[in-house]
Amino acid sequence: MVNGIPKQVNVSDIDKDYILFVNDDVFWGTEVDYSKGGKHTQLGTNPTLTAANNSIVRFNIQSIGNEFHDFTMDNIEWLSPGTNKVINSHIIGPLANHVFTIEANKNSSYYDNSTINLLGGMMGDFVISDSLDEQVFENSINSEVI
Repeated sequence: MVNGIPKQVNVSDIDKDYILFVNDDVFWGTEVDYSKGGKHTQLGTNPTLTAANNSIVRFNIQSIGNEFHDFTMDNIEWLSPGTNKVINSHIIGPLANHVFTIEANKNSSYYDNSTINLLGGMMGDFVISDSLDEQVFENSINSEVI
């Protein structure tokens, strides 16, 4: 979705991919930054995800544990794949995936909205900036944005 409107996005228009692996009690992730030649960066656990304002980003949520999770993002909406239904959360089961693409124009938090994992701190931030630099990327591993 771009500015709240469903829009077809070509793969070549995607600026960044986030691959979030959902384990039983933690997110751990990797990003692929196409503005830097497809640079892969390990992000660690419950990472802060960073994006340039108005960039096109794709989330790849991969459940690798043996539990169900309720992946939720505050203030962010996307289309449920194969439908016109606008959602901001998706229940994902063991060994399943969920992929969606958005325009990065709002800060948000992402988390597992199932009570036990929410209480356990299974969450991270999605931070948008007009001027991202290398220091932000380096500090994202520590969930610290400067």
